[in-house]
Amino acid sequence: GLRYSEDEQYYNRIALPGAPLPPGTDRIGPPASSDEVTGKIGANFHWSDDSMLYGTVSKGYKAGGVNLTLNTPNFEPETNLVYEAGVKTMMLDRHLRLNSAVFYSDYKDIQLSSLYNGLPLTQNAASGEAWGAELEILGRFGGFGFNAGIGWLDATFAEPASIVNTSTNTQQIVPAGASLVFSPEWTMS
Repeated sequence: GLRYSEDEQYYNRIALPGAPLPPGTDRIGPPASSDEVTGKIGANFHWSDDSMLYGTVSKGYKAGGVNLTLNTPNFEPETNLVYEAGVKTMMLDRHLRLNSAVFYSDYKDIQLSSLYNGLPLTQNAASGEAWGAELEILGRFGGFGFNAGIGWLDATFAEPASIVNTSTNTQQIVPAGASLVFSPEWTMS
């Protein structure tokens, strides 16, 4: 499948006290616009009635936008290209399902959000990459059901990034190989 997205954003940015805006002015600052074609392609191979191998390639997109405060630049869109392969299988007369997958994600122009002077600020960082694996088991035996899962993730900046540290209001270099935010190495459910 394919999808085309076109986004345009205007904001009445927060203006500090000062001279009033000229008559008829309803916007401060340039609009942010972006567009992208995204989609997904996949293939399945059923080696039995209860077991399947699959592979997918998909592209994701998060629109660019406008920051609220004056003198802060617009931010660019973020894209993500993901490769995934896995196995889905049913066992024990279809009472037990076991799913496993491995994946690689390639991020471009990662959007980092934070607060700056009490207002939200989004800025683009460099590229990133994530390698991961997941294992999930689901069971249903009469009225008893259960599920459990475990995931491993290695998500890092692929190159150095220069971003504003909004706590100290200084430029900060994030080195290649630094962990991406909100990317725990292990998850369990």
